[in-house]
Amino acid sequence: MDDGNGGANYAVTFVADTTGEITEKDLTVTATGINKVYDGTTAATVTLSDDRVPGDVLVLNYTDADFDDKNVGTGKDVSVSGISISGADAGNYNANTTADTTADITLLAITGSITADNKVYDNNNSATIATRTLTGAIVGDDVSYTGGTATFDTEDVGTGKLVSATDLSLSGADSGNYTVNTTANTTADITPRLRWQHLCCYIRKISCRSSRCGRCKLYGWNSDF
Repeated sequence: MDDGNGGANYAVTFVADTTGEITEKDLTVTATGINKVYDGTTAATVTLSDDRVPGDVLVLNYTDADFDDKNVGTGKDVSVSGISISGADAGNYNANTTADTTADITLLAITGSITADNKVYDNNNSATIATRTLTGAIVGDDVSYTGGTATFDTEDVGTGKLVSATDLSLSGADSGNYTVNTTANTTADITPRLRWQHLCCYIRKISCRSSRCGRCKLYGWNSDF
């Protein structure tokens, strides 16, 4: 103290104790989105992190996290709400209650299956798909198993013959959220073709295609049924 007298003009009293305030630190809580497989909902899962003072004990929580819509996509917006903190040092902080992040929704793999119609032998291996069924699709979604070309393994008569279908696909408003097998196998029968023969031809042991069958020729019955 410069009083021209080396401070001798003053008496100083030291106060040992006083008061002050320590205010809450603003805590920045950030969210990181976790990718998920399509499940027909907007529900999201995130992890939370913060910029706490090293060593402080905090527990981070949130009540809700949602994608912007339910559909498959990359880098989709996720909104987090109800962020709160607890723990031994929670009273020293003031945290944000919402946060935004991004995450992906990936395609859900489902299984398609078919059945095929039995047929009468017709000298080719073409088959007809009777039904198409999906397993694993979300209930209520607009998605169907469609298309496809089917063939028997051979053209010959037989029971429980292998039928293979290709070029199967998905259709419907929600089909873009799924992936499915484009080929499928099933079994079906090829039964013998019944040959019709007029009685007179049967007795004479000739074919109804023969010109010797006058009646068949007259009525045009010169074909097999």
